[in-house]
Amino acid sequence: MAPIARRLGLYAIPLLASLSLPVWAAGPVGLGYLKMGMSKSAIEQGDSSGAIKLLGPLQELKLPTKATVADDYYTTQAVLPFSPDPVKLSLGFKGESLSVINIQLPDEAMENKIRAELEGKYGPPKLDDGRKDEQCIYRNGNSFTLKSGVMSVGWTDEETSTTTALNLVHFQSCPSSLSGDMVRTRPSRSLSIQRRPAPAKASGLF
Repeated sequence: MAPIARRLGLYAIPLLASLSLPVWAAGPVGLGYLKMGMSKSAIEQGDSSGAIKLLGPLQELKLPTKATVADDYYTTQAVLPFSPDPVKLSLGFKGESLSVINIQLPDEAMENKIRAELEGKYGPPKLDDGRKDEQCIYRNGNSFTLKSGVMSVGWTDEETSTTTALNLVHFQSCPSSLSGDMVRTRPSRSLSIQRRPAPAKASGLF
């Protein structure tokens, strides 16, 4: 399969070269030098290969609720091998260890390229389609159906409890009339890599 990366200065790196792969993996367990378990200070030292370039300091990201996969989140702009234009990079930490990598994708074309690379390496993903159908019905008999919600395709490496997913979030609702504008949000696309926390050990002798 031909590399999908675009040239970054002297670098022309295929996507899968930037994804950290364990032997016999069922999915990536990192992105380039960003590997699960790294500390924030190690990440801020930068990528010695120059493949991933952080364009600013990691800024703390306040979330309304705590997530189970991470205690603290930080965000910055970054240039990646498969995106020569800056993208939003968010990192989550469980304790002092990196547990979440999230990248906002600019368009469907990049999502499709990443999916093709991942399918070529790991096979078909698992589909999780949480979108709901909404029937738009009007008094003149016209009708059509909208889909709203979240759809994801993902690969899970059980050995490392790491899940990689391509996510699409898109909400829309019926216009009040056929001549009216549809209420919709702009589709949001992302690539996420998450490591689930280890389950708590049962107390007692066994």
